[in-house]
Amino acid sequence: MTPTTCPHCRADLRGDVIPEEMRSSYGGKERLTRAIGIYSRERDRTTHWKCPDCQREWRREDGKTK
Repeated sequence: MTPTTCPHCRADLRGDVIPEEMRSSYGGKERLTRAIGIYSRERDRTTHWKCPDCQREWRREDGKTK
């Protein structure tokens, strides 16, 4: 699940509202996210999140700092 709050600085990571007519293109999501996904080619998935405000990262699975 995409985070809605940074665990470090508590910044709101919810982005703009997606127009209703475009939501099907975004998997039915209502909002974009400001969280930056850190992708691992080796694991073929997002492994960490990064806050655009404080620049700190945390693991996707358990929320612990990298």
